[in-house]
Amino acid sequence: MCGMHVHAILAVMTRKQVALRLGKSLATVRRIEGVLLHPTRDVRGVHHFDDGEVETLARQVKNGWVQLSQEFSPTTGGGYDSGARELCEKCADLERRVATLLEELDQQQRHHALEVRDFHRERVVHEAESKELVEKLAEFIDLFEHS
Repeated sequence: MCGMHVHAILAVMTRKQVALRLGKSLATVRRIEGVLLHPTRDVRGVHHFDDGEVETLARQVKNGWVQLSQEFSPTTGGGYDSGARELCEKCADLERRVATLLEELDQQQRHHALEVRDFHRERVVHEAESKELVEKLAEFIDLFEHS
C-alpha cells in the first residue's frame, strides 16, 4: 500500500463517490471544490475528498441549509458581470462560514451528549451511595431504639 494506512484509504472519496453520495453530477462536485469541499490530490492528480466533510455537506443539503446550484460556478457565460461574481463570492464565503458553524454545533452537541451521559453515570453512583447511607441510618436508628 506504499506506506498508506488503511484508515487513510477508507476515509477519502473520489469525485464520482461524492457525486453519488450527494445525488449530484460530477460537474456540480467540481463547482463546489474549494468552496464547500476541499479535496487533496494524490501523485496521479486524483482528487480525494474527506468523507467526514462530504457527510457534513450531505446532512446540510438534506436539511436544506445548503443548496447546490449554479451559484458556485466561477462563471455562467458571457452575461456574467463582476457584481454578480462579487455576490457569488460573498455567498460562497457565507456558505463556508455556515458550514463551519454547523460543524462546531455538531461538535458541541456531541460534547453535550457525553457530559449528559457522564452526569447520569454519576447520578446512579450517588443514588446507590444515598441508598446505602439510608440503610445504615435505619440500622443505627433501630439499634438506638432497641438499646
